[in-house]
Amino acid sequence: MTNKFRINDKKHKFRARYELRESDTQIKMLFNHPMEDGTRIDKKTSKAIAANYITMIEFSSSDKVLAKISVSSQVSKHPYFMVYLPVLYIGVDLTIKWKDNADNEYAVFAQVGINT
Repeated sequence: MTNKFRINDKKHKFRARYELRESDTQIKMLFNHPMEDGTRIDKKTSKAIAANYITMIEFSSSDKVLAKISVSSQVSKHPYFMVYLPVLYIGVDLTIKWKDNADNEYAVFAQVGINT
């Protein structure tokens, strides 16, 4: 039995698809983030472009952390991630949080089994 669902968050420009499977939950995520490492030079101003990249992604359900991912500055612009989590059941809450090097924190909340 498979169940496929989507999460679309226009505020954070974040999209995800997740599939509930018998053995695990597969989540595919696309972040709209510049992922600048701070080493490039702006051609117009000849100044360094400030570093701005995701450093951590955390998955939790019912206040229990399911997984954490540490991300480096060497990940491409608008990164795509795919992760496998333990089995999630329809009706439980899923929270995906991420943080960047400027200490900005973002979060997306979804109820498993409902397209948002």
